[in-house]
Amino acid sequence: MSKKVLTIHTIVLVFFALILLYQSRFSFLIWNLILALIPFDLSLVSRQFKHSRWRYLIAVL
Repeated sequence: MSKKVLTIHTIVLVFFALILLYQSRFSFLIWNLILALIPFDLSLVSRQFKHSRWRYLIAVL
């Protein structure tokens, strides 16, 4: 699973760099990608804490 996660983050970083390097009208997608990665990463972290109070705290975030 970690290779898939690393691949997703790499694709997002490449897309992020392309948008910054080539000034385009799609610069709003940078924020969209960042805001989409936050719940994705939090869900991956919460999977590590099985039956723990940390999992519920992450779910609230």
